[in-house]
Parts: sequence; structure tokens; C-alpha cells
Amino acid sequence: MTEDKKLFTFGSGIYGECGTGDVANVPTPKQIDIPKNPVPKGKVATEFVNITDISAGAKHSMVLSGDGRVFTFGFGDQG
Repeated sequence: MTEDKKLFTFGSGIYGECGTGDVANVPTPKQIDIPKNPVPKGKVATEFVNITDISAGAKHSMVLSGDGRVFTFGFGDQG
């Protein structure tokens, strides 16, 4: 996470832990934007959550938003 609260991810993504929506490795940093609200298929998000904290493990990543929501990406076999 950058000082201005932009989220970038890279590395092993075979379990989806990079949050890109793919299950593939991400060799170079890629910016991740999380929509504030669900986006209907075929539409483009215009508002995104304010990221305040992040955490990552071997097969997962977690993001905390400014309004207290938690977003997770990855393996998820234990919850």
C-alpha cells in the first residue's frame, strides 16, 4: 500500500491471493481497486473503497476499508 492509500499486488497468485480476479502469478506490481458497491455485469465501477490496512499470508490476503469492511482473497479453506 502506498502512502496515498493505493493498493498494489504481485507475486504468487495461484490461489487468487493477489486479488486480481485471476488464479495466476502476478510478476509485476498491479494496482487493485475494490468497488464500493456491487457492480452489475457489463458496468464499470466509479467509486472505490478507501483502504486503511492490509495483511497477507502464504495463500491469502486481507484488506481493511475505512468504513470497517474486510475483504479477503485467496485459498480460504479454513474460513
